[in-house]
Amino acid sequence: MQTARRERGFPLKGNTQTKALITHLDLLDGAKPANAAMLLFNIAPATYELPPAAIGEAIINAIAHRDYYSNASVEVRLFADRLEVWNPGRLPGSLTLEGLRHDHPSIPTNPLVAESLYLTRYIERVGSGTQTMIELCREAGLPEPDFELRQGFFVITLWREWLTDEALAGFGLNERQIKAVGALRHEGRLSNTLYQKATGASRPTAIRDLEGLVRLGVFERRGEKRGTYYIFGHKMTRK
Repeated sequence: MQTARRERGFPLKGNTQTKALITHLDLLDGAKPANAAMLLFNIAPATYELPPAAIGEAIINAIAHRDYYSNASVEVRLFADRLEVWNPGRLPGSLTLEGLRHDHPSIPTNPLVAESLYLTRYIERVGSGTQTMIELCREAGLPEPDFELRQGFFVITLWREWLTDEALAGFGLNERQIKAVGALRHEGRLSNTLYQKATGASRPTAIRDLEGLVRLGVFERRGEKRGTYYIFGHKMTRK
């Protein structure tokens, strides 16, 4: 208020009561603060839909690894269900797309750029960026990012939340499956054993329930045999 009075001639005095202030600013919705009031004055005004650090990692990855001989630009594309970062170039050396999800060596396309980014803490640990993005999305209860090669670009896709209460209601899930969605949000990934523990289901019932969730696109199966686990699927399709 002091700044507003000094810079813009705001008429209310500094000792004005809060209710009078937000009424003057038309920030009341009935008797309650409007959404704009919460955004402007709340200590923690909003929860980010996508983890900001994951978006930062994707952009830093593009700066460190892009092909600077290419005339193409790094592109950040926002859609209803996802954010994509397109980086002109390909995977360096012997790295594979699946390998990016696990511990892997750092093979920067532009080592001098990567070194300076590391020294200034834009990169926390060499070779860890893709795994950091995965962990951040898991912690936020979001699907794991996708890593792809498309039309001469390395593309990172960060999936937005689509499993709202309304969406879940439309799937006709049973009580165990609804509990499993909550457990996966908490754990970041879900195995058959964890499903049984969270829901009290037998192993055959857990297998049946999990396969149903996979068919619906709510869950996605990863790994094989004893290493099989489930993450959130990508129900919405690319447009």
